[in-house]
Amino acid sequence: MASSNGDILYVTGHTVKYLEPIEGKANANIHLMAREGLRQVLPAFSKALLSFDAVIVRNIMIRTIAGTQRINITVQQIEEPESLKRLVVIVFNDVNQYNRS
Repeated sequence: MASSNGDILYVTGHTVKYLEPIEGKANANIHLMAREGLRQVLPAFSKALLSFDAVIVRNIMIRTIAGTQRINITVQQIEEPESLKRLVVIVFNDVNQYNRS
């Protein structure tokens, strides 16, 4: 979960594949921590703040510690409860890659 300006408020699961700490002063902001390949799709974050509809970006190729990975992301603003409005949920999903023989 992230604030409307991208500050990460809550993490569940392993996100190191998608986000990495930046050098220098500690900063947990999605815009700064996004790995190569993910940064150009972060406008989906801003788009999600315009409505409560989920914004889905598919087949993004990102560079990870182990090489490259194709992923889908879903970004959605929280609608209820009122106290959580303007917070955004970001879900990273790996896309299975199969070799066809």
